[in-house]
Amino acid sequence: MYSYVARQPIVDKHNNLYAYELLFRDTENNTFPKIHPDTATTTLIAENELTMGLQKVTDNKLAFVNFPTDTLINNFPDFIDPSTVIIEILEDVEVSDKLISALETLSKKGYVFALDDFDFDEKWLPIVPFAQIVKVDIQLVSLLQCMKQIRRQEYKHVIWLAEKVETEKQFAQYLSLGFTYFQGYYFSPPEMIKKNKVSLSQNLVVELISLVSEPKLNYNTLEQLFLKDITLTYKLLRFLNNANKQLEKEIESVRHALIYLGEHEVKKYLSLLLIANLASEKNSDLVLKSLQRAKFCEIVLTNATDNKFDDKAFLAGMLSQIDLILGYPLDDVLQLIPLHPEIKAALVKIECRRSIALQIAIAKEQNNEELVVKYAEQLDAPMEKVDAAYAFALDWSKTII
Repeated sequence: MYSYVARQPIVDKHNNLYAYELLFRDTENNTFPKIHPDTATTTLIAENELTMGLQKVTDNKLAFVNFPTDTLINNFPDFIDPSTVIIEILEDVEVSDKLISALETLSKKGYVFALDDFDFDEKWLPIVPFAQIVKVDIQLVSLLQCMKQIRRQEYKHVIWLAEKVETEKQFAQYLSLGFTYFQGYYFSPPEMIKKNKVSLSQNLVVELISLVSEPKLNYNTLEQLFLKDITLTYKLLRFLNNANKQLEKEIESVRHALIYLGEHEVKKYLSLLLIANLASEKNSDLVLKSLQRAKFCEIVLTNATDNKFDDKAFLAGMLSQIDLILGYPLDDVLQLIPLHPEIKAALVKIECRRSIALQIAIAKEQNNEELVVKYAEQLDAPMEKVDAAYAFALDWSKTII
């Protein structure tokens, strides 16, 4: 399964690349599908910001992203790094006290706003003070109207962006008016980007909807759902990393991540994924093996004396194929999530007990008994325990998917 996004360059007056506008797509057809704008935005964010980040799509340039009214009022943008995104306020927003309050909150957090498809209607004046950039569709607003309006006192603070520029003449005309940024087919059409889709199972979506609907989160039930879904866990770590730039300590377990975020932020994260309607068919072989590795590592490293489970080992096993699932190098992925150094060490095969346990699981998958024995001796783990743990992990994983 694949996800799609289009990006169209925004250039400055010297034709230097300034940013990209990101446009939702659901197939290889480079057109906006018939879909609700809220769903388009949340899906774009969930499939990009919560996987490898918007900066991966924009090659570290700013990302212009459309945010409809409800997503702004619900503060969905506020886990995205404000230095990486320009929030586009759409032309069909309803100006209200709730919207203005949301813009004030986001503005204080450092977010930059652009008014999209601006038509100089007086009804937009209450939100103009929040906009640093104003985009004018020059196919809808005449050159004469722009000449009359852009010098008004209300717009003294804004930077003007001409969109739908299709000819060199139009570029020259709006440049002479004082426009700073430009976008349109004259410079480049939207470019399609196709990548692996990381999605949730149908059954999990149903369970999550039920949990989110409850007045108070049941952390025990929620933790169990996270422990059997790699997509959910990885995107939780990405969300946590974005929402909390200064973590006091790295994450050691799923429960640690959920509690650190708090109920309000967990519900926001889950709502983002559910609204995006990410449920689709996963790469079941990779997921199944990842779950098998997670449970095996947890069991084989369980302390026989106090029966204390190794949560770090479970998370290491669960994320051991996240590079294959996402389609990006492991080093790039690990830079984006706040994992405990011991978990990262296991994933990059730095010699430690968790790394060795993971290598046993991989050797078992490959039916390489010589390696299994070698690594088991390094762990000082009896082969009976290793074989029993692996058999249990195989059976357990089949009950999860």
